[in-house]
Amino acid sequence: MKQNTVFITTIFLVFLLPGVLFIGCDQEPLFYDVAHAYPPIEPRIKGGPSKIVQYPPGTGKLYVTNGTVWEYTSSWNPVYPEPPVRIRDIAAITTGLFALGDDGKIYMTDSPGSKNWTLFGGSNVESIFGAGSILFACSLTGTPGTNNGYTIAANGTALTPSTGKLMGVAEISGSDPVLGTLGTGMYTYTGGGLSGPDYTYGINIIGVTSDGTDIYVVSSSGIQSSKGLSISSNFSGAVALWKNKTSPELILAGMQRSSGSVGYGYREIIITSGGIQVPGTSGISSVEFGTQYISAIGRHVVNHLWVVEGSNSGDDQYNPIIFASTAKNGLWSYRRRGNEAAQWNGED
Repeated sequence: MKQNTVFITTIFLVFLLPGVLFIGCDQEPLFYDVAHAYPPIEPRIKGGPSKIVQYPPGTGKLYVTNGTVWEYTSSWNPVYPEPPVRIRDIAAITTGLFALGDDGKIYMTDSPGSKNWTLFGGSNVESIFGAGSILFACSLTGTPGTNNGYTIAANGTALTPSTGKLMGVAEISGSDPVLGTLGTGMYTYTGGGLSGPDYTYGINIIGVTSDGTDIYVVSSSGIQSSKGLSISSNFSGAVALWKNKTSPELILAGMQRSSGSVGYGYREIIITSGGIQVPGTSGISSVEFGTQYISAIGRHVVNHLWVVEGSNSGDDQYNPIIFASTAKNGLWSYRRRGNEAAQWNGED
């Protein structure tokens, strides 16, 4: 009987154990996956947070809202005093932080956490974006859902022509800001009005960003750049640039639809080649372990992304902190937690 047990154990070790060890994505060992799995953390900022902004732009603290306005230094904390109404979006320019209330009006402060919020103005405002010293606000002035049912204002002054809903603003150094709309393409703000529409990037724009010299536009059909990059996929509109030390090398783009076993989350687009990849699966990446990404943020729709420039997790490679506002599962982050390796998890 003892000899039979030894024989069966030997058969298991020789033939079955190797298969168990190498079950996993991209043939990574199962124990490798387990080693890089972390207990889930409940996000402190819940629900579907807004886009993240920095005030003052380029040098200040980060802000986000999920109804409450939150401020980030080394952790996220509510801003007091609070705006007088529930807040659904925020924007920042050089002279102030702006909050869009559920009442369709805009509130502002030039010193969050120490000064009260004051009414800036607006009526039926549906989106706000900052560019330098200009606050762009988009108000519903026509029939909801129609291509020309909205009016964009610059620092409170209404512009013509009527447009679709404003979905993003970007700047190229030395040039006028460009505005992306849902339904009427792109416009350029010339100081006295809007030039356009421009349908180069399509009609339904859902996101736009810039690295200072190139514009990256997310539309209903994919991502394009002003220098010829073109990627087709089902993106959510979340878009951010990831830098390896100093130069942008990846576009991080949120996914609207699940892609098989790799889920939602975001994809990495290699700027130099135009290739698209799941984070952590090949070459230079915004994350170290692809399997940990897939089991964490890869399970959720990402509506907004922010890469914290200049931060370093202490790894051998440059590893910026990344924040992700999910559609309904709160604010997530990719960063170190204690003595653990950098990981995607709920931001606590």
